[in-house]
Amino acid sequence: MVDEKALLKGKKIYIFEDDDKLALNMSRYLSVYDYDVRYSTDAVQGLKAVKEFSPDLIITDINMPEVDGYTVFKEAQKSLGEVPVLVVTGEHKLQKLFEIEGVTAFIKKPFEMSVLETTVKEALLKHSPGK
Repeated sequence: MVDEKALLKGKKIYIFEDDDKLALNMSRYLSVYDYDVRYSTDAVQGLKAVKEFSPDLIITDINMPEVDGYTVFKEAQKSLGEVPVLVVTGEHKLQKLFEIEGVTAFIKKPFEMSVLETTVKEALLKHSPGK
């Protein structure tokens, strides 16, 4: 049996979310589970930082100023390869489009932080070598 906690410890997560409070809350909540979490409320700056950080998972909002979540998703695929992407959005009608494109998972706003953690864990385990 694989020790999931050990397998997930230190996994790197990058969050793109223009709502400062939500980005901070998501980051703090996930850090409790020993994830290495960074976030940006500015997607343009985040896209620069994410390449250097090389995350194991990206979480992105859809509606953000300047650069939207779809662009974040496409740029992440281009620069990082097959990194799993979790979309957090209130735009429920876009879910089918993103599923076709290959997004790993969706969380509909508003959501409980426990749902975020469970979805993150499932996405990381699904894409972890040795699992």
